[in-house]
Amino acid sequence: LLVTGDEYGTLCVWREGGSVSACLAEISADWLAAGCEGGKVAVWQCTTSTSPPSFSTAQVLSGVHTGSISGLTFAVTSNGGSVLLVTGDNRGTLCVWRGAPPPSLSSPPSPPSFEQMQKLSVGGVCIFDCAFSPSGCTFGIAHASSNGKCVCYWRSSGVAGVSGGIMPPPPIQSRTPFPLPKGLIEECLSECEVEKMQAECLALPSYPYSFPSDSDLRPHVAQLLSHLAQLQTEEEEEGEEKTERDKARMSIIHMLTAALGLYSADHAVQKRVEASLSALLPALPSLLQLCKDNLAVMEVVEDSKREGEEEEEEEEE
Repeated sequence: LLVTGDEYGTLCVWREGGSVSACLAEISADWLAAGCEGGKVAVWQCTTSTSPPSFSTAQVLSGVHTGSISGLTFAVTSNGGSVLLVTGDNRGTLCVWRGAPPPSLSSPPSPPSFEQMQKLSVGGVCIFDCAFSPSGCTFGIAHASSNGKCVCYWRSSGVAGVSGGIMPPPPIQSRTPFPLPKGLIEECLSECEVEKMQAECLALPSYPYSFPSDSDLRPHVAQLLSHLAQLQTEEEEEGEEKTERDKARMSIIHMLTAALGLYSADHAVQKRVEASLSALLPALPSLLQLCKDNLAVMEVVEDSKREGEEEEEEEEE
């Protein structure tokens, strides 16, 4: 089914085959919600298994939003205990509503009974849309402000049990310094650069850590990546035909680049990682064969040493 709305307050339901200006309509778990310019939200229970669909009397949610409704999203708790409706307006207000569990499809539609659960202000920005992630662990909004257009995310909690609010309060004031990695291996495995980018660029209000603004988060990795880029350039500039040893050397450079740059927040570094991983795929059989050849040589050497030691022991006896 497709639901459309216009600026005169008319909703139309369309079946395949056949300005409420800031109004959005959405069907989920047999509920239909429509947001209007005056800040009111109308919710219906609907039965879509019949033709035409049947609708209950609308419940009007009001008294919370002062701007036009521009975002609507539903979520159902994992235990089926409640239906959640999140509404957002063009003045930066989000409201979470809780309703009764989805009714049986066989029962006639009855008026919904949503009640306000939580209200959150995001600083007077104009919200375009809002949505839960498929897992329900994250809630996001698309908005515009004087700083431009962007997307913000919150870690949603309590969705399964619906205890307390599903979104955290506005940004916390005190933040703990992020535990920066110490040592090359720790730097390679640390996601500190990506964490910093998410915390600062995506404006996660519940993020608990702060980052140094004037220091490199992964200094050893950055130095090695620069050296590897120089080596790769030198290898590529040599016009001679590449031997198997040269190809193996280049593959090792690609492996090191991928290992060092996988958690980098630098777009150029990530493009190098992508190129290195792509170059490694066809080279893996040759590298594996080289490893087997090395093992074969080492086994011969070990056998030779063992035989020599045994002969020495026999001579001593």
